Amino acid sequence: MLSRSFLLMIVILFVSISGISQSSSEKFTVIGNSITMNAMSLSELKDIFLGEKQVDPSNNTIVVVLPTTDFQGAEEVARLISGSSLNSFRRYWLSIVFQGRANPPIYFNSNQMMIDFVRENPSSIAILYDYTGSQNITTIQINSFEKE
Repeated sequence: MLSRSFLLMIVILFVSISGISQSSSEKFTVIGNSITMNAMSLSELKDIFLGEKQVDPSNNTIVVVLPTTDFQGAEEVARLISGSSLNSFRRYWLSIVFQGRANPPIYFNSNQMMIDFVRENPSSIAILYDYTGSQNITTIQINSFEKE
């Protein structure tokens, strides 16, 4: 089982998006374990992190990983995905989970904890904020960053 997790591809999508929030140089990194997508648009990313798309192309349930409220970049991640405040984004998730429309996201308060969880859990995906680590992982550049 452990060797299988080493064989699973960790995909990192470096996303530098300007104009979405006040700062023009915020850096977001999207990581996924066995998400069977080689590339992803910002629109597809939002669909996943808003609970609108819950299965990958291989029909595996996607596990969304988000930063906790005390994480330094939580507000920026919420604005990237929903265009609203962190409190509104969390209320949105509470609402769709309560209505039975989505499984609850998993929350962690550090980039490293999110990386560790994604590595160990197939079909999980996370957005890291201001990640500067040197993990040995595959990177793919996302091409469509238009603000929607």
